[in-house]
Amino acid sequence: MPDKGDGLKLKIDVAFFPPERTYSDGRPHWADQVIAVEFKSHKTSLDPFDDRVDGKVDADAISRKKVRGQIIHYAEQIFRYQHRTALYMLLIIGRRFRFLRWDRSGTIVTRAADYFEQPDLLCKMLWRMSQLNEEQLGYDPSAIRIDRTDPDYLRMNTIALPVETDADHMERKLDDDMLDDAPVYRYVRDMFRRSLHPEWPRYRLEVKDTD
Repeated sequence: MPDKGDGLKLKIDVAFFPPERTYSDGRPHWADQVIAVEFKSHKTSLDPFDDRVDGKVDADAISRKKVRGQIIHYAEQIFRYQHRTALYMLLIIGRRFRFLRWDRSGTIVTRAADYFEQPDLLCKMLWRMSQLNEEQLGYDPSAIRIDRTDPDYLRMNTIALPVETDADHMERKLDDDMLDDAPVYRYVRDMFRRSLHPEWPRYRLEVKDTD
C-alpha cells in the first residue's frame, strides 16, 4: 500500500533502509529509503534501457518506455521527500540487474549483468555501497533531518500556531500604526502550518557563511 497522504499512491517493490528506521507495514516510506529496488520479469521488453551499440541507451518500445517512466516517478518521489544531491537505484529484470545513479539532471546506468553467471559482481556492488557514508550515498550534507523530540521540531509546531497579531493581507485602507515594520502575515503562517504534514520529514538547513 502507498504511504499515508501520498496523492500519487506510488509504491516501489523493495528498498534498503537505515537500521534505525525499519518497517513491516508494507508501505514504501519514501522519506527513509536509502537505495530503492525495483523488480521486473525476465522479459527484455521490460528493460527500460538498451545496451546495443547504437549511441542510444533509452529503449523505444512502448513497454520499455512505460517502465522507464515508472522508475523516473520513483526517483522523483524520493527527491520530493528527501534532501538529496543524488540517489542510487537497483533494477532487477529476471536474472539481469542494473545500477542507476540519479541526480537532478538525469541518470547514469550500468550495462545489464546476469547475477546467476556473475554473482560476485552483484555482491561486490552491494558490499561497496554498504561502505559509503551518507554524503557518498547522495544525501545533502547541508540538510540535517530532525526527529520529533528535537527542539527545532517542537519550535516549528509552536511557530505554526495562529497568532492574534498576524496581519491580514487582504486589500483595505490602513492607518500608519496598524502594521509593524516587519509583520507576519496570516496567510504565510497558515501555509507554513499546512506544510507540516505528519508523514513528511523535517530538516534543519545549514547555510554556510562565505565571507
